[in-house]
Order: sequence, then C-alpha cells, then structure tokens
Amino acid sequence: MRVYRVRCIPVHESGTDAERKAQAKGILETVFAKNNSLKNADAVFLSAAIEADGRHATALISADETKLVDRFSIHVEGTRSQIDIDQHFNGITTVVSPARTDVVYEIPSKTQIAQSANGESIVVVPGLAGHPYGSFKERSGSYMWITDYVPKQLPGARILLYGYKSDIVHGHVHLRISELGKMLRRVIELQDNMINGKPYIFIAHSLGGLLVKEALLSSCLESSQLSRFAYGGLFFGVPNLGMKQEHLVTIVKNDPAKELIANLAETSEMLTKLNADFERHFDFADSEIFSFYETEETDILDMKEGRPVRTGIFELLVNREFATRCRHRDYKLGNNHELPRNHSEIVKFGHSDRSDHLGVVMDELKRITNAALKMKQRRPDSAFINQGHDTMQGQS
Repeated sequence: MRVYRVRCIPVHESGTDAERKAQAKGILETVFAKNNSLKNADAVFLSAAIEADGRHATALISADETKLVDRFSIHVEGTRSQIDIDQHFNGITTVVSPARTDVVYEIPSKTQIAQSANGESIVVVPGLAGHPYGSFKERSGSYMWITDYVPKQLPGARILLYGYKSDIVHGHVHLRISELGKMLRRVIELQDNMINGKPYIFIAHSLGGLLVKEALLSSCLESSQLSRFAYGGLFFGVPNLGMKQEHLVTIVKNDPAKELIANLAETSEMLTKLNADFERHFDFADSEIFSFYETEETDILDMKEGRPVRTGIFELLVNREFATRCRHRDYKLGNNHELPRNHSEIVKFGHSDRSDHLGVVMDELKRITNAALKMKQRRPDSAFINQGHDTMQGQS
C-alpha cells in the first residue's frame, strides 16, 4: 500500500474546520464506492486538510499502487469539480491545517471580522531523490512523524510538504541548486496564507536544506515576501560545505544531474559561496537554524543493470563539521545535536522514538516555533537595506 495525494476537493467556505474535513472525507468515500479502480485498489481515507483559500481540501489516502496509475483525475458527481490524485507529491501539499479563529480588525467606519488560521506554517523539504512523504515515514511501518506527531504537539501549525524532481537515476532533468531553491521560494510565496503574516519554519533534509538556503538568500536579495516571514528551522544532515558523493558520480555518469552532484562535493566552491552569502544576508537577530548531524555510516550505492544496488561499503556521508557549519552564530550558540542514524534514517522515526530521538527533535521544533511566534509580524524594509540591495546593485 502506498500513500496518495488527492487535491482540489470542493468544500463549503462556511462551517467549522471539522465539518469541512468531514465533507471532504464524505466526497472521497463516495468516489471510492463508485470508482472501480479505487475500489479494486482498496483505497482508504487517511486525513484531510483545508487549503488556505478556504474552498478546497487536500487529502491523503492509502491504496494498492500495483492497481493504480501514478496520476489520474476523477469528476465529482453533482459538481463541476474534478479531483486530482497522484503519488509523486510534486509542489506544495497541505497535510495539516489548523482550526480557524475569528480575528477582529478595527477599520475607521466599521468593525470587520475575518477568519484566519492560527500559528505558523511549517514547510518540509526532502533531500536528493527523496519523497516529501515517504522520506519522513518510518522504514517498516506507516508512522509518519510529520503528520502523526507534530500536529499533536503544535496544534496551531499549518504543515506543508514540498516535492521537487531530483531523481538522479531515472530523471532527465538538468538540476541546479540555485534554480531548485528559487522555485521553492516562488511556490511558497504563491501560497494564500503568506499574506496573513504568519512565520515560516522549515524542516529540511540533506539537499533540501541547500534549497531552503537558496530560497531564503534569493528572497533577501530581492526583498521578497519569504525572507520577511521566515524564522529558520531544523536541518537534518544538510551538506553546508559538501558531502561524500563519489558514489553518486558513478551513478549519474553523463546524466544531466552530473553538475548537481559535482557541486555537492566537499571541495565545492559553489557550496562555500552559498554558505557565505547565506550567512551574510539571512543574518537577522530574530532567526535561527538548528542542525542535526548523523553519526552512523551509510551503505553506499552503485549501478548494476540499470538499477541502484547496495555495495556493502559504508561511509559517513555528511560529517559533523559540514552539517553544523550553516551560520557562525548558530554554530557558536551550539545549535546542533547528534542523531545516531545514517544519512537516510536521520529523518525517519517510529512511534517508539517519541521518548528518545524524536523527543529531542520535537523539543527543538517547539522551542523554535515559540520563538518564531514572538518575532515581529514582518521584517521591515530597513532590515534589507545593507543586505540585499547593495549586492543587487553590484550585479546589475
């Protein structure tokens, strides 16, 4: 069984959050009963989240992937709506939405009541060739801490998963970290809830952390919305100054992803420059990056008959120094912690980990979230004068 994403489920704008989620569930259960493909795949509803526009919901379902295609659409009877179902999760996926509350705005001739979501937005970004849902799910089970545990600890959070194409084995896309990061920024800034002035917090694994840095850097340089609302986040095994990637070179060979892999090397000038630029521009007093680093070696891969296989050779892919050297201020404050896991397992936790490694991660996430909620609603223009604008003028 695999988890699928269902988007564009129509819901009423009025009603409580629970009522609208129940409406989305009811629509899907009707679709399951009438669609033979989903019925044969034993589709089961898992959860629903209300999108920021208030008119649509996104749901997660589980189904037998051997009986379904990767992506398809179904018309919702009695409406003009069509729901989209896929398993790739590319782009933004809202997996948790907080309950709405009434916010009163005083306007010179009247009082207006608007509905607004509480709290913060947490954006989850996977690593190289990672899946935005599967990468964070326990290896031999269905527990996914981002959706099963974080909402219970941070009930006011809106949680978004971000997926992007980075398959270096079967992909045919020319990948550049700078372009992937800028795309992440643009997609986030298109989200309706950004205008509500809520802080943004990132949970990023490996390459995902580099994308976050590129997204925030480009936002600082252009004084765009994201850098005004982003507080920081948790980085897991992020190769700020490079990683062991020789085995990846043998996998991609002459693939279009070769440039990306070369830039991940421990001697990479590109990563050194990105790290310096990021520290210079995203250096706000009300910001923080906390880094987790791996202490166990990873079984590296090789290609045989067109498929990646484990070699039995183990290496520490991202060492402590390179995983924790994101910004000097965070490093000096000791904003890092070891996790006795390998590079892939560092973001995978089971239910039993709540009193152990996951508990440590959750404590840091709650601490950062509380700090983010105390930051100014929006960083003023003056915060960018000596950071982004001078650099942009030098580039013109």
